[in-house]
Parts: sequence; structure tokens; C-alpha cells
Amino acid sequence: MATTPQPEQVSLLRLAAAHAAHVGFDVVKAAYELGGTAAIAADHPLQRHLRDAAVVPQHAFLNEGMYDGAGAVFLGAEPFPGYL
Repeated sequence: MATTPQPEQVSLLRLAAAHAAHVGFDVVKAAYELGGTAAIAADHPLQRHLRDAAVVPQHAFLNEGMYDGAGAVFLGAEPFPGYL
């Protein structure tokens, strides 16, 4: 029988997902920078990968505002509407 996840579990999952998204972007950004001036070209694969990786941390589920909701849960306060 499935159970509803607790707010703390939801917060830990969202924190882990946000961390993975931000670290993933940092890794792609580092590869792009190592690509040198060739990577600047619009048709270079690293340019496309950088754009794609930059989108993920901006998703509403993973953006910076999520930290407010997680902080509220862990401090025993009510998170903003839609967080849980």
C-alpha cells in the first residue's frame, strides 16, 4: 500500500534534485569553458549542451525559491502555497 510522503521527505527530494541540477549545469559550464573560443559558435555541440543544461535549474520545481519552502518545512512553518 502506497503512503503519502511526509513534508520532510518531499523537501529532501526537492533539495537533492535542485543540487543535482545545479551541479550538472556547473559541469557542463566547465566543459564549455574548456572548449575555448570554438565552443562559442552557435552550431557547436557544447553551445547547445550549455543552453540545455541552463534550463534545468530554472524549472519551478528546482529554482532558488524552492529553498524557502524547504526551509519553512524544516523550521516547522507553513511553506508557500503549492510547495507540497
